[in-house]
Amino acid sequence: MLALEALTHKHYGLAFILLPDELMAAQLLIDSISRLILSKEGGLSDDESILEKDFVTHLISLARIRQQHFAYKSEDPFFKLSFDERAILYLRDKRHYPASFVATVLETREERVLASTHQARANLLEKNGQEWESSR
Repeated sequence: MLALEALTHKHYGLAFILLPDELMAAQLLIDSISRLILSKEGGLSDDESILEKDFVTHLISLARIRQQHFAYKSEDPFFKLSFDERAILYLRDKRHYPASFVATVLETREERVLASTHQARANLLEKNGQEWESSR
C-alpha cells in the first residue's frame, strides 16, 4: 500500500496538468488507484516499474475521458497545448521517462512520442513567443 501512496504523490503533477483543477486531479488519482486495484484480481505486482506503468496508463485513460467533459480556460500557453502534448512534455521533460514508457501509457508508437515531443516543444515555444509579442 505504501507503493500506491508513493505513486499518488509522485504523479499528482501529471494529474494536475491533464486536468488543471486541484479537486479533479485528486479525484483522478483516487480513481486511478481504484481502477489499478480492481484490474489486478490476483493481487498487485511486486515489480514497482510494472505497477507504475499500469497506474500511469489508468491515470491517462481516465483523464482523457474526463477532459472531454471539463472546459478549462487558461491564458497559460502550456494549457493551450493538446492533451497528448501536455502529457508527453510532462512525462518526458519533467519526469524524464523514456519514450518507450510514454508510448506504452499513451498506447501509441515510440516514433510518434518522439515526433510529438519535438512538435509539442515547438508549439510551446511558438505560443510563448506569440504571448510575449502581444504583451509588448
